Amino acid sequence: MNGIGYDNRCWLLYVMAPVRKRLKMNLRFEENSSTTWPQLVVFEEGRRWVDTVRARLAGLPLRVRHSVAALDALQLLRSERSSVVLAELGLRPIDVLRLIEELGQQSAGHTVLVVARSNHAELELPARELGAGAFLVEPLAAMQVAGFVETVLRRKWRLERN
Repeated sequence: MNGIGYDNRCWLLYVMAPVRKRLKMNLRFEENSSTTWPQLVVFEEGRRWVDTVRARLAGLPLRVRHSVAALDALQLLRSERSSVVLAELGLRPIDVLRLIEELGQQSAGHTVLVVARSNHAELELPARELGAGAFLVEPLAAMQVAGFVETVLRRKWRLERN
């Protein structure tokens, strides 16, 4: 293999690929990645936010992961020192609150951004007390949320586009 491991080859292919192809390769690259790139975990019941956020952040050196279950999100975050989490308060807001609480007990420096429907607006205070860094209440356009996530990521890690 000439001293280049699988992850390094995958990274080289990813970096050299055009942006359109990168979006298609993104999932495979993330699953095989062992780099120390920053991580964004999108925790939601469907795929409302993750696709827009992934497209908006395509040029940044960042791993975007998607989770539909709180336990899966925690598993993705346990091995990371510092991540940003975009969590949607959907049909089961208690799962998001538990996730925030669990991450708050770790000293890893995770930042949790919560997007809530208007009928869950009253959960802002408990979410912030548990450690949520931001609490956004709908109606919001997907690009607004993606822009806010990008701002947080750039401030946290000083990320630049390729």
